[in-house]
Amino acid sequence: MNAINNCAGMGCQSHQQYEYYSSSYCNAQTEKFKCLSFSKQLLACRLQEDPSSLFTEHCPAGKVDDNRRMDTYDKHSEETLIRIWHIQCTIIMTLIAIAMARVAGKLLPNGQRECKSWLQVFAVEFVMISLPAVVSVNIANKYVEYILAVAIAVLAFVSWRSKCLPRAAQREFEFGRRPSLFTLLRSTISLLTVLCILAIDFASFPRKFRKSRRYGAGLMDVGIGLFVFSMALVSPRAKRLADLRKQFFPVGCMLALGLARTIVITSIDYHQDEHEYGKHLNAFFTLGLTKMFATIFGLLARNDKYLFPMGIVILVVHEITLQCGLSEYVLDPDLQRTDLLSANREGLCSLPGFIALFILSQYFGQWIKSKDILNYEEIKQKLKHLIIISIALWLIVISSTLAIGMARVTCNFAYVTWMLAISVTMCSLYLFVFDIVLDTLLPVASKENRIAMVANQIEASTEGTPLTKSVNALGETKIPTFIESINYNGLLYFLLGNVLTGMVNIFLGTDDRSDTESVLILMAYMLVTGGVVSLLYRYKIRIA
Repeated sequence: MNAINNCAGMGCQSHQQYEYYSSSYCNAQTEKFKCLSFSKQLLACRLQEDPSSLFTEHCPAGKVDDNRRMDTYDKHSEETLIRIWHIQCTIIMTLIAIAMARVAGKLLPNGQRECKSWLQVFAVEFVMISLPAVVSVNIANKYVEYILAVAIAVLAFVSWRSKCLPRAAQREFEFGRRPSLFTLLRSTISLLTVLCILAIDFASFPRKFRKSRRYGAGLMDVGIGLFVFSMALVSPRAKRLADLRKQFFPVGCMLALGLARTIVITSIDYHQDEHEYGKHLNAFFTLGLTKMFATIFGLLARNDKYLFPMGIVILVVHEITLQCGLSEYVLDPDLQRTDLLSANREGLCSLPGFIALFILSQYFGQWIKSKDILNYEEIKQKLKHLIIISIALWLIVISSTLAIGMARVTCNFAYVTWMLAISVTMCSLYLFVFDIVLDTLLPVASKENRIAMVANQIEASTEGTPLTKSVNALGETKIPTFIESINYNGLLYFLLGNVLTGMVNIFLGTDDRSDTESVLILMAYMLVTGGVVSLLYRYKIRIA
């Protein structure tokens, strides 16, 4: 039922009913049982009606969204480990979708990707990637483990039947100083984040994926952590003061976005959950401050190898501080927000953990880079190291979760290692599936051949011969163009997703949408966001 129809300046029917709604996270909570204006109710969250509830009418405070409400889990709950496994499987579904798009791109009619128009390529890649991603975080989420098992079986069968590994042993691998798995991982993070910020508004979005308020794990919890990892992955260590000055602009942009968001929310009196980052801080402030302080710490390191011990020391000191009472201070729901520190204790106290995550991710990014061309033994050795690191990280995640609990709000030791475990695991999978399997079975033109192709076309054009190949052919890679475009304008893609999420909630609404309607709305939303960045990428226009 709509709050606008049920609320006309009157209070809740009973104090008991008001207490019921007050226990839920509501974007429009008010005091003294007063209704909000029409404009503010449009911005309010909503209540997912529960047939078992005695109170199904809406409180005048606005519409309560049970999906947006943060959950509280037991500190040492084994359920957290189960959710971690399920979240990892859900993330891998995007990898499967990107791999299918890669295969479909090479198996287009005539087998010539360059003969297809940009629109045809985009349409195929968009459907192959977006549709599985949408349904995997929505209506088909409970089946992701089964789908993953089938995908693994198919990959193993194809690799065995095609003698993929013996064939791979006969070739060289383009790896380089900017490995393709960086682009794949960063685009996966952006794609899932933009998708989930709208998907969470639908009743079909799993409740277990919402953010945790104290301890626990949800798919929405990984967003900020993986963003920090992807940001650090491609950030070289500052070696001199000039490098530090170069960070002023990106850091300033993020801080400006954070300030703008705080001003807008405050001016319209829009409620946000203060237990996420605090009363005034938000994700943009966290990203900006993390990058700024991590850059300063990197400047203090003599070389890249000192980043690892520096990150470990910061993380351990942060965890010791949390165990000595800081964690109770941050997570105390009854503590009043009387000053700037207490009002923003979540965002400020979690900052050392994110700085440690950034520095460790930066070290990983520098470590994994290699020379342009690797032979089979070198690529196999790199994959072996990634697998060993991944297994070690998952063992640490399990033990630390059971010992101290996992808390995104404080960015504690368990949370940081969880983010590293997810990222390294995805890098291992992308390296094996794309670099070893798909690039062996469905090879693209090598870098040298692409350069020669460009030279031949330039020579032909100067002699008056018309060009016969499109730009897509000259830039053909083993990564789908749709994924390249998301990475190319990552910040714009994220900002566009945020704007469209607000528009969908205001003008279309997500109340009582059926499963089919939710999928259609999400696909249209992904089409607009993906279409914009893909069109810009076609003309090599980078906005943000």
